Amino acid sequence: MVIDNNVTDNWIAERIFKTYNIASEYRFTNNENAIDSLNDYCLINGKFPDLLMVDILYNREKGFGLIDRIRNHSGYRENETRIALLTSVVDYTLNYEKIGKQNIEHVFIKPLDIQQLKNLFI
Repeated sequence: MVIDNNVTDNWIAERIFKTYNIASEYRFTNNENAIDSLNDYCLINGKFPDLLMVDILYNREKGFGLIDRIRNHSGYRENETRIALLTSVVDYTLNYEKIGKQNIEHVFIKPLDIQQLKNLFI
C-alpha cells in the first residue's frame, strides 16, 4: 500500500515496485484516509498489508506520527509488515537515526530530474 497524496508519486512508486520486484499488488491511498484504508484492507483481505510505502514529506511536519499510528493499528504485526519511505528531498528531514529506530527497511528517493525518471522506466 502506498500512502501519498500525489498521483505522480503513486505512479513512480508502482514503477519502483515493478522494477525491484518488491510487490505484485498495489493499492494507493492519500495521507488523510490512510488509517481508514488500512481498516478496509484488513476487512477485505483478513490481514494487514505486507508492505507500506509512506511519503516522508507528509511526515516531516509531524515527525513520524503517521508511522506511529500505523504501528499502533490493531492489525499491525511487526514481523509481517515492512515499512518503506518515499522521498524526493534528502536533507535534515531524513533523519537516519530516527529511521533506524522505526525499523524502516527501505528508503526510496524519487528521481529529481527527467533523465533519472526516464531511467526508472527503461
